[in-house]
Amino acid sequence: MSKTRGNKPINELTTEELIAKVCSEFTDKVQKSFNMRFDELDKKLNSINGTLTNIKNSVQNNQEAIVVADEKIERLEQSIKENSLRIYGLVEEEEGVSVLEHVIEFFNSQLKVNCCIEDFDCVMRINRRDDNENKPRVVIVKFLSNVKKTQVFSAKTELKNNGVSIFEDLTKKNFALLTMAKNKFGKKHAWSQGGKFYFHNEKDRKRCSVNCEGDIQSH
Repeated sequence: MSKTRGNKPINELTTEELIAKVCSEFTDKVQKSFNMRFDELDKKLNSINGTLTNIKNSVQNNQEAIVVADEKIERLEQSIKENSLRIYGLVEEEEGVSVLEHVIEFFNSQLKVNCCIEDFDCVMRINRRDDNENKPRVVIVKFLSNVKKTQVFSAKTELKNNGVSIFEDLTKKNFALLTMAKNKFGKKHAWSQGGKFYFHNEKDRKRCSVNCEGDIQSH
């Protein structure tokens, strides 16, 4: 004859005790089943969390690698432009005169820097000429040597009130950085030199270098 945990035969149990016994046994079975299911879910969740962590780390590593690659590409692009200048406001050359001849004459007469054809790798205007637009197209001048480029760039102080300005040929990112510095500190107090950027600190007038937007915003 079956007995309870207290060794009391089932036939001696009251209805309430029998119901309680059945409910207790059913609850135990359900609890064990839930515990097993929860254990399985915990294992799966831990596995998923581990996978997500690995993916997150992989994405972070890839993002860091992309940042490093972008910086290398930026430096490479700027190094390619190292010997180049951009001239703004230089009147269009007359018919029959090449832009190279026009630029050489301008450098020799206005900047007092002796230049010849052999000093240049490439001289060209960018964008198409618009007969309805009076604004001269920008001229890009690529020198064969950085020495001659530096001489011309240093002589830009000779340009006064003639509407012509000369800048180093910068990448899009670096040009935006220089523009930001000029807007904050003034055109005369922010400049580029050899592809690097500087500004005068308003407090002590010391020359400060610019490597990122934070260097500008912190002053």
